[in-house]
Amino acid sequence: MSTQTNRGKEVNSMFEELKVLSKEVTYAMKEEKSGLQETNNASEKVNEIALKVRDISNQIKDNFKTFQT
Repeated sequence: MSTQTNRGKEVNSMFEELKVLSKEVTYAMKEEKSGLQETNNASEKVNEIALKVRDISNQIKDNFKTFQT
């Protein structure tokens, strides 16, 4: 085979490898996005719980003041 044919096959092989790598990167990015969404959801839940705990703490504080007087 000619040198150009061999080089053409090498280039084609490289493009195939790039296509596979591109698919892997795309999959990894989707996984990362999913993980970030889960982290965001968990963070929002923790924030909601913290706000509820603060409200309950304030209620207890107010009730304690009422009993002191």
